Amino acid sequence: AIPLSKQKEPSPLPLRYSNMANAYREMKQYGISEEYFERAMTCEKTEVRKDSIERIILLTDYSGLLLDLNKPARAKPLIEQALTLCNGIWGSRNPQLAEVQLNKGRYFELSGQLDNAIFWYKQSLLSLYTDRQEYIPGTGTLPEKIISRQHFLVSLKALAKVYSRKSALTGHIDHLTTGLTLYEQCV
Repeated sequence: AIPLSKQKEPSPLPLRYSNMANAYREMKQYGISEEYFERAMTCEKTEVRKDSIERIILLTDYSGLLLDLNKPARAKPLIEQALTLCNGIWGSRNPQLAEVQLNKGRYFELSGQLDNAIFWYKQSLLSLYTDRQEYIPGTGTLPEKIISRQHFLVSLKALAKVYSRKSALTGHIDHLTTGLTLYEQCV
């Protein structure tokens, strides 16, 4: 872990640009959102520590926007940077890490690599519970000690969607069954 990164105050300008970018993203004004993320990244190069939590959040949010815009090649290096920083700062169990892993799954899903997407969606679930027993998505009950139910349900829904998509592409009923079971667990 990197204790100094957690103690440094966020730089106000990149943070403001990032907040504006996220606001425009929520309003589905993707072009304006992308401009604000670019501004945040430009400021961030000089004003933010390279190993900070602020940087991880910026990289995660910006890569998510790029995935929304179907620009996986531009998102990939941002996802990789965020993943490396998350592991260095927090370790393996954290909602922010799960968001980065979810983006990595989305990257592979957009790239048509559904098995890799499934792997990363499962990794995002693994980052969100502390039970000693391994949770196998689509079987049994949900873990008892979930760190963030909201993040867990988002990851579970993404996994259900990709299993359903894989079923449509392959014609295998077992993928559809798994997808439907996962959707049921979301409810």
